[in-house]
Amino acid sequence: MQRLAPLDKGLANLASAAKLPSLQTRAFRSWPSPQMRFRPSMDGDTVIKGLIGTNVVGWLLWQSNPSFMRQHAMVSVESVSHLRLHTLVTSAFSHFDGWHLAGNMFALYFFGGNVGQMLGGKRLLQLYLAGAIVSSLAHIGSQLWYNREIPKYFRAMPGALGASGAVNACVILSVLVQPTATVLLYGIIPLPAWLFGGLWLLYDLRGAVSQAPGVAYAGHLGGAAVGGLYYLRLRRFLR
Repeated sequence: MQRLAPLDKGLANLASAAKLPSLQTRAFRSWPSPQMRFRPSMDGDTVIKGLIGTNVVGWLLWQSNPSFMRQHAMVSVESVSHLRLHTLVTSAFSHFDGWHLAGNMFALYFFGGNVGQMLGGKRLLQLYLAGAIVSSLAHIGSQLWYNREIPKYFRAMPGALGASGAVNACVILSVLVQPTATVLLYGIIPLPAWLFGGLWLLYDLRGAVSQAPGVAYAGHLGGAAVGGLYYLRLRRFLR
């Protein structure tokens, strides 16, 4: 997620690790798909294309009607307090900056593609939407916490937008399912998936603790938590 700031370069750089030399999978060099006890009910590639297409439409709307998007595609304490609850979801399809969009869609294509291969499109969509909602709530909660001792009229509680929280859910689920798979950092440096995931989380945790401006780090962590919880739910289907 982004707080109307320039591209989250660290996240985009980490996302570039999804380059791979194999056609077997997207984000990992080797992905021995676990055997599931259910049959996917929707094609994962179709859902990925739909999610990316919707995010592109959101970016185009920012270019043509930014005032509408500020009201209906940014999540904030103000938007929720005014009962614009749809922003909990629409903010995850909203990118003002083209590079922010590109970085998130790059990661979504590779890591979300892995989730779609494993679980099917329906569960991928569920994961994305759950990550979006929890990410939005985490951002709102962090803003209230950071400003808890500041007088009401002096509080700075910016809105957030972007798919980063939903994408983080896909990334963390992917690395938890196959922690020993190989991820190519920057398309060159091989890393075990567990280390890549740890670096991914550490980057966001450091930003959240330091309250670094410009990026909704707490929202990123909220999405990652969804990926972790979904993995715990999924374990009973893994053989």
